[in-house]
Amino acid sequence: MTRHVARHITWVLLLLAAVPVAVLADEPTTLPDSSSSPLRPRPRRLERPDGREIDEMNQFMGEHSPNRMAWLKRVRRGGPFFSLIAWGRYRNLREIEKDDHELYEIKLREIKAEDDVFGLLNKPSGPATGGAESDLAGLLRQQIVILVQARFDERQHRIQKMERALEDAKAKLEADRANMDAIVTEKVKALLERPNGAPATRPSTRPAEAEHFGGGPSAPQ
Repeated sequence: MTRHVARHITWVLLLLAAVPVAVLADEPTTLPDSSSSPLRPRPRRLERPDGREIDEMNQFMGEHSPNRMAWLKRVRRGGPFFSLIAWGRYRNLREIEKDDHELYEIKLREIKAEDDVFGLLNKPSGPATGGAESDLAGLLRQQIVILVQARFDERQHRIQKMERALEDAKAKLEADRANMDAIVTEKVKALLERPNGAPATRPSTRPAEAEHFGGGPSAPQ
């Protein structure tokens, strides 16, 4: 193995080992608030897990990232692994599992491919010959193809989801335009029937953006 290739592989190995569930790095370490628009998520504070939850995270990593988990056990010499960053990403993955199972399955493919890459780079071996180096490059390429394709699939999935949300918002806008007189009558009635002494507020003339994108209603506009 040439000195340049050996140095490159060493750096890649260190980067992969630095984050136990690196494939989840695209996810925020705080949980999004489901009451807000996904275009502008409001993070919720992430609480430290208890022992049972840490065990669940370790079990998940052992099942879906066995190579990385085995490496962690060797360097930590036993005991459950815990990192607040890894915990936040694990929780986000569980939120995805509940809300979008198709995206969750794509994420699992990403995790497996990245763990396979980690395993190939972290496999104990002696000095590699030119043939062994070529074999490693071929095996790495196979896994990187799977990883890149999974990330393409994730991007396509997210685009399709946004397109559906946009079409839904357009349909709601057209429906409201066709029902303009009824909306105006409703707003006028609500203002006239407000409790005595209640301050007058500027009436909302359109649905909140969050309502179109799966969130709850916002304050009057």
